[in-house]
Amino acid sequence: MPTATTSRQPASPSKMTGRVPAAENLPVPTRGRYPAVVNTIIALPDLVSGDGFGTLATTGEPLPAEAIADLCEQGAGVRFLLVDTDGNLAGFSTQVHDPAKAQQLHLQLRDITARTPTGSEAPVAGQDLDHIDPHGPTEAANQHPPTRGWHRAKTFGHWQLTANPDRSITWTSRRTGRTYTTHPYNYRSGP
Repeated sequence: MPTATTSRQPASPSKMTGRVPAAENLPVPTRGRYPAVVNTIIALPDLVSGDGFGTLATTGEPLPAEAIADLCEQGAGVRFLLVDTDGNLAGFSTQVHDPAKAQQLHLQLRDITARTPTGSEAPVAGQDLDHIDPHGPTEAANQHPPTRGWHRAKTFGHWQLTANPDRSITWTSRRTGRTYTTHPYNYRSGP
């Protein structure tokens, strides 16, 4: 019995891998007149090897490491933040009330969504940034991004917050004594 065959042209390497053609053939990506900046979190070994995934900071969506490398090759802006061995942002004054822009970005990348006792899908961008201990330093370990309503409930004394060594935050209701624990986004669990 005869079989039907189809002739296929092999896909070009850029189609097979999803890679963008060489950077010298493309214009530098811009937003307006300025170079584009894509905020992602990715492990340095994954970026160098092109294997694995990073995460878009604003949405938490996975982005292939090779796509992030291509953006870098094409001239998109790349931000590097210095962190200490515990993963906390380093190199900023902790004596001011409002966090610096880089600290705000770090919190957006750390938490992805607002940290509330009931859980939240609201992205950190646009939320209040609040001190866990109102008298403590302005550093990532003492900051969290609640929604406005939860921020006010804490400010007016309805909730007590405690920062834990594992970077989780425990919310305790002053009325009922019940506790709820929130955790930063876990990048190790994969996209």
